[in-house]
Amino acid sequence: MYAGTLVQNLDTDHVPSKRRNPIIADIFNRMNYMERRGSGFKKIKGDYHQAINYHPELEPRFYSDTFSFWVTLYNLNYHTPTEIEEKPMFESLKPTFETSKAMFQTYVSSLNAKQSTKDKILQIHEKIGFLHPFGRKEIMLVTGISSFSAGELIKKMLAANLIQPVSGHGKGKYQFTVKSE
Repeated sequence: MYAGTLVQNLDTDHVPSKRRNPIIADIFNRMNYMERRGSGFKKIKGDYHQAINYHPELEPRFYSDTFSFWVTLYNLNYHTPTEIEEKPMFESLKPTFETSKAMFQTYVSSLNAKQSTKDKILQIHEKIGFLHPFGRKEIMLVTGISSFSAGELIKKMLAANLIQPVSGHGKGKYQFTVKSE
């Protein structure tokens, strides 16, 4: 670790990002080879926590000493059968997702918003779904709107409780919320 601390003694959810060489880090950021601020711990843990096979005993482990740094990533699929079954693994969840999708679409159609806004929301939801985080960039790619318009759409979706912020995937990432009513 940069400051000589031991990672196993830190709360990895709140480790500040420190650069050994901020000039090189800035150059790599401008070339889109890395982020300006590190978020590796949060990304690793966030991806594990969202996995369907995640259990707390499989939490990634971080360890460092004065010479080395180790990350232990447990295989979340270790006890998952590998043979192909007649039914897909998530078949039992399909009605739940289909029902949630229909409820979401009904909820969006009832919003007090322009039809073009509702159409964009449904277009984004159709491409991204409930499980994947997204931000302005993904909205711009799916809908073809500008960065400013994507930001405005995010504000409208937040106000309507259609999305919620998520952590561990970078700044400004959201997921659609499952409507239960």
